[in-house]
Amino acid sequence: MPKTNEEVEELLGEWAELQQITGRDPYRVRAYEKAARSIGGYSKDLRELDDKGILAIPNVGKNMLGRIREYLDTGTMHELEDLREMVPAGMRELLRIPGLGPKKAILVYEQLGVTNLAELAAAAEANKLRDIKGLGAKTEESLLRGIRNYTAQEERIMVDQALQAADRIIATLSETCTFDEIAYAGSLRRMRETIGDIDILVAASEAEPIMDAFASMARVREVKAKGATKTTIVTRQGLQVDLRVVPYEAWGAALVYFTGSKAHNIKVREIAVKKGLKLSEYGLFHAKDGSIIAARTEEEVYEALGLPWIPPTMREDRGEVEAALAGTLPTPVDMTRDAVLEQRKKLKTLQKRYPKMTILHGCELNIAKDGTVDYDPEFLAGFDVLVASVHSYFRLSAEEQTARLIAAIENPLVNVIGHPSGRMIGRRPPIDMDFGAVCAAAIRTGTALEVNSFPDRLDLRDDHVRWAVEAGVTLSVDTDAHAPKHMDNIRFGIATAQRGWATKADVLNTRALKQLQEFVARKRKHA
Repeated sequence: MPKTNEEVEELLGEWAELQQITGRDPYRVRAYEKAARSIGGYSKDLRELDDKGILAIPNVGKNMLGRIREYLDTGTMHELEDLREMVPAGMRELLRIPGLGPKKAILVYEQLGVTNLAELAAAAEANKLRDIKGLGAKTEESLLRGIRNYTAQEERIMVDQALQAADRIIATLSETCTFDEIAYAGSLRRMRETIGDIDILVAASEAEPIMDAFASMARVREVKAKGATKTTIVTRQGLQVDLRVVPYEAWGAALVYFTGSKAHNIKVREIAVKKGLKLSEYGLFHAKDGSIIAARTEEEVYEALGLPWIPPTMREDRGEVEAALAGTLPTPVDMTRDAVLEQRKKLKTLQKRYPKMTILHGCELNIAKDGTVDYDPEFLAGFDVLVASVHSYFRLSAEEQTARLIAAIENPLVNVIGHPSGRMIGRRPPIDMDFGAVCAAAIRTGTALEVNSFPDRLDLRDDHVRWAVEAGVTLSVDTDAHAPKHMDNIRFGIATAQRGWATKADVLNTRALKQLQEFVARKRKHA
C-alpha cells in the first residue's frame, strides 16, 4: 500500500471513532469508515492523483476529497485536530470493549472522569459503574468480563490478523526500500493459532534506510527500540513487530534461527554442538576455528546438520527432529494446488464474461539445484505460459549452474527462463555459467530468455542481449512487477533490449496471441 494512502486511512479511521464518541450522525461515521477502507486498499498513491482521480476511489465524495486534499497540501486535517482536543486520548480504546458504545463511554467519562481502559477497569472492579444511571450491576459485570477478554486478546491475536498486518508491513517496505529478501518468521511462519508478536526478517547490505522506513510507517504508535540490526515498534492496534536485518549470505541461517520454537531450536543446536559446530542467526560454523559451513539457505543449514529441510509449520519440538534424523519425517499436506485450481476456475469465469479478451494463466517456477521445477508435468500442463527462474544456490560452480539452467530449458513445459544470470545490481553478482551453452539450449528447445526490466536486475544485461540476438535466441521483455506502479519499469527493459540491438522480431511478447500460443505449442509437442 502506498504510504500516503496508509496515513490517510489511519486518520479517517481515527476521525470515525472520534465522531462516534462525540455522538455524531452514525451515517457520517460509516461514511468515514468506508472511505478509510477504500483508500487503504487503493493501489495508486494519492499524491499522484488529481481531484478527479481521488474521486474515482470508491466511497470518496466531494466532502471527503476536501479533507484529503487538505492533508496532502498541509499535512494535517484541522477538523480532526479539533475533535482530538474534544476527546481525551485514551477514550478511543474504550470503544474496543463489547457493550460499551459511545453513549456509555461518554457517561462514564462525565460521571467518573474515566478516560482510558485502565481507569475503566479500576472503576468496574471498585463497583463504581453500577451507580451510574443507565448502567447497573449487570452491565458492570459484563463490561468487566469484556475488559478481561480484551486484555487477554491484546496479548495474542488471531493468526489471520497477524498475517494481514505482516503482509501490509512487508508491502510497505517493498515499495520504499531496497533489499534482497524479506519474510515473516517466528510463530507466524509456524502458523500458530494465535500470535504474540510479529518477527520480520530482511536480507540487505545496508540496514539503516530499512530501519528508518520501518520506524516511520504511518501505522507505528511507538518505537520501542531502534538499532543497527533490530528495531521494535508497536502498531496503532497495539501489536509489537520486531524487524531484523541480516546479511544476504546469512539469510537461511536467520530463517532457521528465528522461525523454530524455543524447544525446536534447542534440539537443533544440540545436534550442532555434538558435531563440533555452532549455530547462530548468522550461520553454521566450526566451533574451533569459526569458519563458516552453511548460511545462505535453510536447506543448506539443515543438510549440514544431517537433517532434511523441516517445514516451518512443524518446527514445534513435537518429534519432528527425531523423525527427520530417522528419515521418517512425513511430507505435510500442501493446499497450493487447490489455490491454483481455484484461481484457474475464476479466470475461466472472467473469460466467459469477457469473450473478446483472451486471458492466459501463467506461473513463475523455481529452478531447483538439480534443474527441476515446482509441480509435476500433468499439473503444469494446465498453465498457458510458464517462466522458470533461479532464486537460490547462487554459488554453484559454472558447470553446475550451466547444467542446472539447461535442465530447466529442456523441460518441454518451460517457456521462458527468468532473469537468467540472477544478478542484483550492486548487491549480488551474476551466477557463473556458460552463457553460450545456455543460448544454444534455448535455441534448440524453443525457449525464450527474459530481459527483466526491474532497475536492480536488468537481466539479461545489454551485452548478453546482443549475444543472444546474434545467436538467434527469442527474448521476453517484461516488468517483473510486484505492484501496479512497477509496470512503468518496462521502459528500462526496452532500453536494455535496444542497447543489445534487439528488434521487434526478437521479442516474444511483441507477437500476436496466435504466434505466442504457437511458440508454446511447438515446445509442448515433446512433453
